Amino acid sequence: MNKLMLKYIIKTFGLLVLILILSSCSSTKPNKEKSVATIDNHAITNTFLSAKRALLKGNRSSAVDGFENCIKQNPNHDASYYELARIYEYQNPEKSKGYIIAAIEIDDKNTWYKEFLIRLYKDQKDYSAALEINKELIALHPDNKNYYYQRANLYIHNKDTKNASKTYDEILKRFGYEKGVLEQKKQIYLSKGEYKKAIIVIQQLIEHNPQEKEYYGMVAELYLNEGNTDEAMKYYQKILAIDPNDGYVHFALADYYVAKGLDEKSYEEIKLGMSSPSLNVDSKMKVLLHFKEVAEIDKKIEPLFEELLSIATSINSNEPKILALNADYNTSQDNAEEAIIYLKRILEIDSSRFVIWEQLLITENKLANTEALLNYSDRALKLFPQQASLYFYNGVANADKGNWKKVKQMAIVGDNFIYKSDEKSLLLALRAKAEMHLGEIDNGVANYKTAIKLDPENTDIQIDYAYYLALNKVNTSKAISISKSALELNSKNPRYVYIYAFCLYKDGQNIEANKWVKQAMEKYPDNKKFQLLDMEINKQ
Repeated sequence: MNKLMLKYIIKTFGLLVLILILSSCSSTKPNKEKSVATIDNHAITNTFLSAKRALLKGNRSSAVDGFENCIKQNPNHDASYYELARIYEYQNPEKSKGYIIAAIEIDDKNTWYKEFLIRLYKDQKDYSAALEINKELIALHPDNKNYYYQRANLYIHNKDTKNASKTYDEILKRFGYEKGVLEQKKQIYLSKGEYKKAIIVIQQLIEHNPQEKEYYGMVAELYLNEGNTDEAMKYYQKILAIDPNDGYVHFALADYYVAKGLDEKSYEEIKLGMSSPSLNVDSKMKVLLHFKEVAEIDKKIEPLFEELLSIATSINSNEPKILALNADYNTSQDNAEEAIIYLKRILEIDSSRFVIWEQLLITENKLANTEALLNYSDRALKLFPQQASLYFYNGVANADKGNWKKVKQMAIVGDNFIYKSDEKSLLLALRAKAEMHLGEIDNGVANYKTAIKLDPENTDIQIDYAYYLALNKVNTSKAISISKSALELNSKNPRYVYIYAFCLYKDGQNIEANKWVKQAMEKYPDNKKFQLLDMEINKQ
């Protein structure tokens, strides 16, 4: 006998046993009538099983026909009503409800049917009706804890917190301590603003969970909300007895001491909180940013802020937020080289942050670190090829190296990704500068003019334009006019003074140029450019 035949025989035998059991339980009539009933039950059972198979295959229409046929043969076939209710649960909830109610009328002790009806009522937000069915379930199974939880949840959905609370009390009385019940009672009291009752419930939780810091913290916060700081501090001290390194509690104690006018004790608590390895970075950042703002107003606080930042950095050495704050602070203190160190550390941890790449390039450019500017802009472009500022900084680095064709290429490509007029002006001016060096004077002049139109307030572009007009002797009188106007707005900038003097020299106004250079050399004695221009003017 092969395996398939054996499997078929076992399956058929099991089905026959099931049918016989159903048949034997279906009638209490005399033997003569029983044979007819048995035949009917066999037929119904076969139809029912066929409908179930159709449903499993996804053939809903055939399944519905089969279950309805069962009901025609036996109007009291509750299982078919139940299956039809399940089929129509989402498609037609009202129809589903009719079927499941019919099933319950036939078998009012079936918990599956009642639970299904409760689900339908909940979906329709008819919580009062659901509660009535829930009461029937509890009457059938008074020791089933889940039905009491269900009742409480239904009351909560029905916005009846009073009866929900009573139900939770009944659970505690009937089944003893339940953490979930006390948690729910706590939430009810908190939502109603009944803080004293909430504290009583939380204290019960503490009795059963003496090592749970969270509960002590809740009580402390509730006392703080009521203005009872002294009582709150007692609970914070209890947390420290469990965990001396709890950073959150140290910060809370710091607030407490500040309110008492004990600043030094407050600062010590803040340092302890900042030293906590388990305290989340966002909580530390909130404190650090607060002290940074205060330090900007009150310089006496600056050493404390620096100490707190140092502690946070040593504990959270790989946290980008902490490292970024270090970079930002060093930048504000004109310590660009130190800022660069932190920016690079962030990129080692997470290279996906464009804003960090951009800040690094800005800082490298400020320090005129040409090789670093070229290296990091090349790397950043591989990650963010649609960021126009990267093309600008790459162009600036190549300009410092005299790679003017590359500068022009970067400016042209970068222009495709820029829309703001002031940013577009910078790239266009960079391109014009390259064209001047490449001997494409007409293009350079045209692009400088357009750049100035796009951003007429940018005197850096104006002074550059004047320089290249004078250098190439295109229009020295215009160069003098432009550089003079720019200098009037930037009279303390040595670069502007130099270019104005250079334009005068290129226009043949050596005496006037020499006067400006001599004044500048007195003011900027170490400036090599003025020394060279002085030699050039006076070489004859």
